[in-house]
Amino acid sequence: MKKLFNLYIKINLVLFPLFFLPIVSGSFSFGKNWFLFISSLVGLVFWLIDFLSQKNQAKINFGRGFGFFIVFLLWLTVSYFRLSPSLKSTTLSDPGGFGTFMSLFIWYFLWLQSEPKKSWSSNFLFLTIAGIVMSLTSLLVFIMPDSSFPLVLTQDNPLLVIDKNWSFVGSILVEAVFLLFLAIENGRLMAKSSQKGSKSFILGLFKLSIISFGTILSIYRLFKIGWPGLDYVTGWLVTADTFKNSPIFGVGIGNFLRAFDLFRPFSYNTTPWWNQRFIVSSSGFFHYWTELGIVFVIFLFLFTSRLLKLKKSTAYISIIFLFLANLILPVNIVSLWLFAFILSQKFGNLFTTPARLNVGEQKINITPILTTILVILFVLFGSFVSTKKLLARVYLRNSLLAASKNDGISTYDLQIKAISFDPNWAELRRIYSQTNIGLAQALSQQQDLPEADKEKISVLLQQAIREAKDAVSLDQGSATYWNNLGSIYKSLIGVVEGAPDWALESFQQASVLDQADPLVRMEMGSLYYSANQFENADRIFEEVLLRKSDFANGWYNWAHTAKNMNRLADAVTRLNQAVLLVPIDSADYENASKELTTWREELEKLTAASQPQEQTEPDVQTLKTAEPLPTVTDEIDIPVEDLEPPQAISSLAPTSTETPSPIESPIENLEEETGDFMPEGGP
Repeated sequence: MKKLFNLYIKINLVLFPLFFLPIVSGSFSFGKNWFLFISSLVGLVFWLIDFLSQKNQAKINFGRGFGFFIVFLLWLTVSYFRLSPSLKSTTLSDPGGFGTFMSLFIWYFLWLQSEPKKSWSSNFLFLTIAGIVMSLTSLLVFIMPDSSFPLVLTQDNPLLVIDKNWSFVGSILVEAVFLLFLAIENGRLMAKSSQKGSKSFILGLFKLSIISFGTILSIYRLFKIGWPGLDYVTGWLVTADTFKNSPIFGVGIGNFLRAFDLFRPFSYNTTPWWNQRFIVSSSGFFHYWTELGIVFVIFLFLFTSRLLKLKKSTAYISIIFLFLANLILPVNIVSLWLFAFILSQKFGNLFTTPARLNVGEQKINITPILTTILVILFVLFGSFVSTKKLLARVYLRNSLLAASKNDGISTYDLQIKAISFDPNWAELRRIYSQTNIGLAQALSQQQDLPEADKEKISVLLQQAIREAKDAVSLDQGSATYWNNLGSIYKSLIGVVEGAPDWALESFQQASVLDQADPLVRMEMGSLYYSANQFENADRIFEEVLLRKSDFANGWYNWAHTAKNMNRLADAVTRLNQAVLLVPIDSADYENASKELTTWREELEKLTAASQPQEQTEPDVQTLKTAEPLPTVTDEIDIPVEDLEPPQAISSLAPTSTETPSPIESPIENLEEETGDFMPEGGP
């Protein structure tokens, strides 16, 4: 059994870097994380069989880093149980979360049991095979003409979509790190070789050549294509503000997005990806400091001091390289896996302990019994949970595929099945709420609706609200789900009494939890505008531009607010700024320019003067006007019981901030007058 166990470990060293799961949403991220956990459970079974076959000769190996791993995992467990139900679900599935580290700990234990000193060369050979496959694939993708992309495997059900950025590990950056590690270690082994002319030396030179070429090619592709990532300044500011507000615990393992929403600076909105939200920080150090607090920093300091004592280790350069890669670069599961692997093989001495715990007068060894019970229970429970999460993502992917084909019924049914397998995943609830509201809107477009369809629309709208509220309940600290609830209520304006007030309440809470987002304040401003509360709208649109000064649609809305308040000079100035930010060759530019000309003529008649504006470089933005709020009708009967949003919660918001205070009260007497103009939306 020992040989079978060692063979299983070697096979996984080849498979894991190359594995992805095309039948789920997140084929590389969730797919690798799921495979890492499932393969660790199977490895435990192989080890248990080998362990029991040794009988009284059974032993367990421990490495110098075993204690560090145990302490770190205990702190992760504390962090895990402090999370909301939805985050507990996602941190088990997402790379870099609690599930990842639990899997890595199991694999670290398994690698130790394979006797690293005896198996290092053969294990590394199998890891190199994965690197050779990766290098050749990278070359193939690189030399393919751009016209051949995207390369889709099976059009009706695309299991594999290859573009010029494609890699087995899901990222060119991660591929470069993986291959560079292999190049360093293969180079070290080549330098140690004393048989310069032997077949093994020639084979080693061949492997090193392919790996080195793949490394250079990956680095070239990386600099040519680039990669989107959070900048280090923003990453540090998010970490620093999180530390001020929660120094010991951080925001929790797998919860970086909440800290990003709360603490990213307004300057982030000047970047090209201002409307993108990052679930990982700019570096592993910032990321885990944000999630795990000062305890992580202390642990890292102690671990680093121990690591620096390994200067005599033969693989010291490789260990330091992976250590720095995981600290400096964004978190990724492959680099974490590589680091755990080399620590199990090269981090200090190996300690072997006989697996004996004698009890009773007859000195019965109960270690095999206890070990068997624990392993079986853990494997069964882990298999059950991971299978449910796998099925949830399979059904989610299939539902999104059905939605792309405009198959609303299949989309609806598949998402219900996905929720049944992972009911605590708030993102599933959000997607399902949008599916319900979309189906209701599609049905409502029909002429002369029969009563049966009206009842369907009523049910769909109620389900949309229910699922959106459930998403909020599962993760009340997420601005995304409050924003989604607000958008659902907004779509019910004109159908349900009180919807405008409820929408505003939801958007207010989203604005508290995501203080730098200009779009949620655009939604709030548009609600005030449509209620003819122009002073409130004017204040909110000003807050929008404090967050993103080059937001064309913000200036456009702010201009119309001033116009309705009879502040024509301000309106002209603001509209002129909006025109400067819109591309000259766009329809928006033409329409807004005509509007600006009309306003200027009006102003000249009153003041005989206009205010010139400094020209700036236009951004690719569009201007959008929205329709006024519809009048509430009785065509579709929607019960209003239990439709109100849940009560807003206290958040990890900073105790002091330079941002304007959020609105404290909902709209009063929000009524719609037909013919009112309500500019809203965003480019």
